[in-house]
Amino acid sequence: MSADGSDLLAPPKSVTLISARLVLSTLQMSDLLDLMPILTSSDVMQWTSSGPIANEQQGRTWLSSRALGTDVFNFAIRERHEYNRDGERGTIIGILGSPDWPEVGYLMRPGYAGKGFATEALSIFIPAFFERVPSALVSTVDGASGGGAQGVGYDYLEALVDVENIGSQRVLEKCGFTKVLVSENDFENSMGLRSTALFRIARPGRTLPELGLLVGDGVVPWSEEAKPPIQ
Repeated sequence: MSADGSDLLAPPKSVTLISARLVLSTLQMSDLLDLMPILTSSDVMQWTSSGPIANEQQGRTWLSSRALGTDVFNFAIRERHEYNRDGERGTIIGILGSPDWPEVGYLMRPGYAGKGFATEALSIFIPAFFERVPSALVSTVDGASGGGAQGVGYDYLEALVDVENIGSQRVLEKCGFTKVLVSENDFENSMGLRSTALFRIARPGRTLPELGLLVGDGVVPWSEEAKPPIQ
């Protein structure tokens, strides 16, 4: 058995999402070497709680938690015009997905930020997430709504982002997310004590007020362990 226990988990079902410029394919352990320029970049990883990955072994551990298991829903982002060129899939320019439902996060390869790729990738991920993850509403025997009772799914997607990371906040807003809370000085990384903004978007047909997921609704904003996963 490997040190990180990754051989105990099977990879998820392979999914491919396509937009005008991008192809998102299910993240795989074989993607590790192509991901290392992202994971070892201080400019990219400065917005995360973990900071840059130091070596390939750490990268494998990081990747195994996002590429293995039936419930992981994470993607490698590639440019569409490179994806089928000479049978090659092209360079991974970013990572996006939900290692823990209902959170979403992404990282972009150095040199690829600010080109609209993150917004484009997130815009096709959102409907795929709600298709993959069941609704929180329980259905009764006759198929009627269970009156809002909580089930095993989720009717929202949320993102945690450093309050100084304005670019990523704009990406979220362009994709329909709403900033619902700011938590001051709630985690520490290489840049010191940081504050976090919480963004949420409701499943189509639902609203954040209806779900009780706006500020002042009395819901726990996020778990103690949650840290900003968005670049």
